[in-house]
Order: sequence, then C-alpha cells, then structure tokens
Amino acid sequence: GSLLSLWLLYALFSASYQNTPCIHFPLRSSASFSACSFFHHRSFSGKKITPMSTADAEVRRASFGGAVPVEFRLAPSELVAHEEPAPLLKLVPRSSYLPALEDELFAAFHTYCVPSTPIWFEYKQIPLKWHVPVGVLFDTLSCASEALNAPADALEPRAPLETPWRVFVHFARFPSAELLDCRNKTESLQWNLMNNLKEAFQLKYRSTTLLTQQLSPAEEKLLFKAVCTGDADTYFSIQDRLTARSDTRWDFLPIRATFVTSVQRES
Repeated sequence: GSLLSLWLLYALFSASYQNTPCIHFPLRSSASFSACSFFHHRSFSGKKITPMSTADAEVRRASFGGAVPVEFRLAPSELVAHEEPAPLLKLVPRSSYLPALEDELFAAFHTYCVPSTPIWFEYKQIPLKWHVPVGVLFDTLSCASEALNAPADALEPRAPLETPWRVFVHFARFPSAELLDCRNKTESLQWNLMNNLKEAFQLKYRSTTLLTQQLSPAEEKLLFKAVCTGDADTYFSIQDRLTARSDTRWDFLPIRATFVTSVQRES
C-alpha cells in the first residue's frame, strides 16, 4: 500500500468515537486524504499503565473545551420570505453534533421557510454527516481544502477554511441517499454515542463490561449532554470512574478514520 506520512496536528476533544480524550492526526497518501484520531487515557509503556499526571489532566480538560465558531445561514433555496434572516453565530463545542442545535436553529429560521423534512446541514454542496462530531467535520474539511497530496477530485477550494465556518441549514429536501435519517435527534445522537463507546471498549478492553455494568441510563444522558455542551467536569467525572481500575490492561488503540473527497463520507 501507499506510504502514509503521519504528524501531530493538535489535541482535539473527547469525541463520540472514543471514551477518552483524543489526539487528532491527519494522514496523507497518494491515494486519498484522510484524518484519523485515536485516544489515550493514561501514560503507558508496554502493558504497564501509569496514572495520568496533573499536567496531562489539565491538557485533556483544555482540549475538551475546544469549540468551532460557526455561522449558520438558512439555505437560499428554501427562503420564502421577502427578506433573508440574520445568520446565527454560535461557538459550537468540538465534541458536539450539528443536530443538537436544531431547536435553536428552528426558532431562528422557521418563519422564513416551509419546514417539511428533518433538519440537515450543508457546506459547499456537501451534506454534512449528522453523526460525526463538529470538530471532526471541521478538521477533515479544512485539511482536505488544503489538498495535501490530494487527488484531482478533492474538495475545492484549496485554501484552509475561514472562520466562522459558514454552514447552510436545510428544512426541506432531505438527501436520504447520502445521509442517515435523524427524525428523533436526541435518541439517535445518544444511541450513536453509546454505540461508538461500546465499540471502543470492545476493541480496547476486549469487553464492554466496564461500560455496560457501570453506566446507568441516567448517566448515559448526562454523558451525552456533556459531550454536546462541552461540559468537561461532568464528562471526565463519568469517564474516570469507568476507566479507574488500575489492574485493567489494554493493548489496542481504537481508531476511526474520516475520509473526505468530492462528497464527504465516513469510513
């Protein structure tokens, strides 16, 4: 296969793909541009796990608090009023999901359009995956726009994304061929988060027991809310309890890569 060059971009956030803070690395190859992230909870050497230092804890908390400035605009094709609504500017937690803002966006735009389908989002004619965290979407699209060794059909333009990130909001003509349906946003997003956590635990610990036996339904809701709001205190209080056993050994780092071409897709 192609040789991949790997380098550190920056500390990202505690994404739904992992149960711990992650560090985000872009990957590039002659075939495609990709971004992959992996997580860590404690320093380790071989199979020996050592407690997280105070400095590490401060870094993970700061990275979790990251946010993306986003300018939400109603899609021009859906405007039925005589004037265009003012854009909604939000500082969105990197760990959150776009549909988590549906209520606020509906309140801002519904009188200017005719809502007929579940809400969906678009950037430069690319339908944005609702189950991918905001930080991952922004980073992969930003990296792809730089076109580092990208194929000819890579995302254009070839300049880094400007902030605030301009995202268009749709309430009609849901692209069901490209996006999964998300009619019940809270249920769907929470299910997606928990499913990803179970996958990560199974790969990391070869079992989901630590997760399923210690996390109550009420705590699942708290964890989901913390991810969507960037509440580091709540998130890490739950996470640290789930991964606090010093005798737990792990040999694998679950990795999820997001690839961007002319149409954003997840792998």
